Amino acid sequence: MKEIKTARGKTLNIVPLIKKNETAVAVGNMNVNARGDLLGKGGKIVKTYKQRENLNTIKQEESIGLGQESEAETEYPKLINSYTRKGKIIEEWEHQDGSIEERTVK
Repeated sequence: MKEIKTARGKTLNIVPLIKKNETAVAVGNMNVNARGDLLGKGGKIVKTYKQRENLNTIKQEESIGLGQESEAETEYPKLINSYTRKGKIIEEWEHQDGSIEERTVK
């Protein structure tokens, strides 16, 4: 059991406190409870945290193609920013080693 000492010197056992309040609605605009379950109208659980976690894992695996090389690898140097300084156009180029080069265009 995890015990925490408060600023006033009292000992607080945090585990029962967490278990007691895990179904309480979390503060914010995400419509979830403290455990992370997605809530619908009236505070009813629509999807549990585990269901949401599994769904996100599947989506990530599909998007990265697990084990497959990315066909559209970034080509270097790549333009990351362009701005004007003292009437001249300056471009910032990033190289593969992470260094950034400024080039004057005009």
